[in-house]
Amino acid sequence: MAFVPALLAAGGSALFVAAGDRLSKRWARPGVAGDGRPEFAASPAANFPPADQLVVVFGASGGSGLALVEVALQKGYRVRGFVRSVDKMQDELQDLADHPRLELVQGDLCDLEAVQQAVAGALAVLCAAGPRPETAPGPLTEAVPAMVAACRQHGVHRLIVQTCALAAVPGERWGWLTAGRLARAVVRWQIGSDVLDDGERVME
Repeated sequence: MAFVPALLAAGGSALFVAAGDRLSKRWARPGVAGDGRPEFAASPAANFPPADQLVVVFGASGGSGLALVEVALQKGYRVRGFVRSVDKMQDELQDLADHPRLELVQGDLCDLEAVQQAVAGALAVLCAAGPRPETAPGPLTEAVPAMVAACRQHGVHRLIVQTCALAAVPGERWGWLTAGRLARAVVRWQIGSDVLDDGERVME
């Protein structure tokens, strides 16, 4: 009967975790990045035809960045792609690499001056960049504030930053035993990825 105390202890632990999980899910709530979503006045460029409007895409050679570039060109916008390697971007784009409305800028997100210069003249700035490899120190913590400053300097009203879907925004509370929390643990501790931490620092 020596196993009875162990069984009771295991049962008690399971009940504690189940009760805690239930309460944590009851108290879970979404958060809001920064001060919420501000209201902006309409951009002066909003009345121009797409061919006169420039969209800047950071991280343009990644999967999401390539999709943004292709869609923007299809919609008739001029596109400036900020990439680590122009050669890689050209290989990925194939026929689109010679598109007359596409401009490729080779640079590093850690070069904050280059980041700010790339924003000049833009209607909108889209960031789909991230650390490569994922275990590398995240670049967005420093780069996004530079993008924000450049947008303010050049009068750009639209800045969209893609981050990891598992990143929690300030004030967000998750349940103990949820698929999202378990996935976060795998990404952060098993894979050793810096994507979560980088994304969450950006939203702070």
